[in-house]
Amino acid sequence: MAHETDDDQTRSSGQPPNTMPAPDVTQPAKPQGHSVSAAIIDVPPWDRQRDRRTLVLLLMVVWITYLATATYDSVQINDNRAVNLSAWSVGVRGTFELPSEWEGGNRWIVEGRDGALYTNRFPGAILWAAPFHAVAEPFFGFGTPGHDALLNYAPGGVAAATAAALAIGVSFLVLRRLAARRLAVTASLFLAYGSGVWSVSADSMWTHGVTHLTLMLGVLAVSEARHARSGLFFAAAVLARPHTAVVPAVVGVWETAVRRRWRPMLVVGTTSVLGVVLLAIYSQWLFETWVPVAGYDTNRPGGVVSTSWLVTAERVGFTLAHPLRGVLIFTPALLVLLPFIRHGWRASPSWVRSAAVGGLLYLAVQMRVNDWTGGGDYFGSRLTLETLVLLTPLLLRTWQACVARSERLKGACVGLLVVGVLVHAYGAFNPIWTESREAWLAEVEELCEREPELNGC
Repeated sequence: MAHETDDDQTRSSGQPPNTMPAPDVTQPAKPQGHSVSAAIIDVPPWDRQRDRRTLVLLLMVVWITYLATATYDSVQINDNRAVNLSAWSVGVRGTFELPSEWEGGNRWIVEGRDGALYTNRFPGAILWAAPFHAVAEPFFGFGTPGHDALLNYAPGGVAAATAAALAIGVSFLVLRRLAARRLAVTASLFLAYGSGVWSVSADSMWTHGVTHLTLMLGVLAVSEARHARSGLFFAAAVLARPHTAVVPAVVGVWETAVRRRWRPMLVVGTTSVLGVVLLAIYSQWLFETWVPVAGYDTNRPGGVVSTSWLVTAERVGFTLAHPLRGVLIFTPALLVLLPFIRHGWRASPSWVRSAAVGGLLYLAVQMRVNDWTGGGDYFGSRLTLETLVLLTPLLLRTWQACVARSERLKGACVGLLVVGVLVHAYGAFNPIWTESREAWLAEVEELCEREPELNGC
């Protein structure tokens, strides 16, 4: 069992806020049936100047890369475009209501309780992207487009790249609590470029960049025993993807069990539930339902209990190994890390374990309430992103406790990590299939030829 730090120890350590605690020296149990001995995991203390400089450099490199590969035109699937439609309306017009001339366009445009048009996208992602549209409109805007396909989608691309880059920066801060600076940076870079964070989150305005950022802020706060702050960050994640609510539920109960105090569960619970309450109010306000789905299918949450286990098993199998969506296909290093994850578990503090369990429970709920494909015509595996992000600290511990101590395992893992980077580099430059892109551009061109008077043509 790894060394645990309770509230009193954390706050009485004499270290300034947001710095590293004393070195985490862990003696994991010796792996059974493996020739590599488990040595002590020594984490050098936080170096304020060097670590902050490293964080800034990491953020700049990742952000510039993401900006260079993000999607800035309308060639993206309905989900992402719909977020931008609402974000533009909020940022420019000050309302979630869409222009009436967009009726019959994007498939996620729905009628609200007042008969006006809205999208059924979640408010967390909308509110994140809205300021980017508000800033861009005076310089690049041309008023209300005559069709939703003619909107300026570039601000959404910048918003997505920015959220994803900030999420990687926070991930570095989390991983730095477990490893030396160089290893934490390396792990952060592989997460940044060897996963769907690059090819999905940073490409266009999915919800995943926002949830990655807010979930890791919540985990970072838990690692510092700042439970109220953690709950508020988790609440923000719920506003972007409501079923992330299972993560603070796990974290709060876990922290209470480990510390044998009721306060962590009560504080994390009462603060994180604000996300559910606000989303329910938003859903009632615009769509006349207290079910916190923001205009989405109100029957979908019932899938948690109504979906058959055979269907669930099929979804899990395809999510793991389907050629177009399998996370093991697109992040192949998991094939080396997952079989030895028990060694990382033994070497991990409680917050690493609770984050991992929360991520797995999130994926279980996802597989019960939604299909495994996550939509069509995009690159890679996106529905596993929140789980992958929350598992990353445990995967790093697995690397430290076991994989890095075997030259054979280490070589295989590094090789597959590089393969993952190459795979997602391709996806970052080709987020939509070429045939679909050409067809979509032709459709927009045909629209403007048919109705040249439309604003935006």
